[in-house]
Amino acid sequence: MLGTPGAVARGCPRSARVRRSHVVLVALGLSAAAAGAGWWLFGRHAEEGPVRTRGLRDYECGEPGKVYFGRLPIIRRPASVVSAEAYAQIPEYARIRNEGIGADTPQYTLLMKTVSDRFLAAVAEVARTHDHDVIAERGAIQRGGPDVPEVPDRTADVVAALARR
Repeated sequence: MLGTPGAVARGCPRSARVRRSHVVLVALGLSAAAAGAGWWLFGRHAEEGPVRTRGLRDYECGEPGKVYFGRLPIIRRPASVVSAEAYAQIPEYARIRNEGIGADTPQYTLLMKTVSDRFLAAVAEVARTHDHDVIAERGAIQRGGPDVPEVPDRTADVVAALARR
């Protein structure tokens, strides 16, 4: 009896069976679309090696985890910063160092969250002021050739932005 066409959902009216099949088809379609979009956004660069621009200006980011502002697939106007110098200017970070607050304490976590938020806000302000699309740690972005402009260091600007906050 189960092999016959009407025996799939015997107790359900036909409209409920149709709705269930549509839900399943839509769910499968959405999951396939999400998987494709995820591969296109994130996975396709993994097999290519370091992220490079495509004919705009030849910059390469060898350490994507050290990018503080911007997105990597296209790097047009990068800048660099030394985060240790900027962190030293943040009062909460000085408190962590002076008082010897351990990394395993809740107070450390809260203070470091504040430090990180201040640093990233200052970096974003500098990026908007100087029209940079990517700001990363010094050495994370390299020029692709001698005809490509140097990556400017904006550490002093970030420190000045932190002093204004």
